[in-house]
Amino acid sequence: MVMSDFNRELSSNKSIPLITIGLTVFNAQKTVAAAMESIFSQTWSNIVVVVVDDHPTDKSYHILKEWKKENSDKIRLFRLD
Repeated sequence: MVMSDFNRELSSNKSIPLITIGLTVFNAQKTVAAAMESIFSQTWSNIVVVVVDDHPTDKSYHILKEWKKENSDKIRLFRLD
């Protein structure tokens, strides 16, 4: 799937443009929840967050999985091992 297809598939409201936010994470268990809170507290609602956790050795991936449970339609989570 190319990125334009990815964005088109996720866009639920055609009148409001979809914004894609990229977030890279590496051992960020102390700050990742605050970053996600900041993203989801924005007034723009038609978003998708693409998160790449780069070979974590802490609990940041587990924190992100909890966020994904609550926002499954807006978060795409990838883990690099």
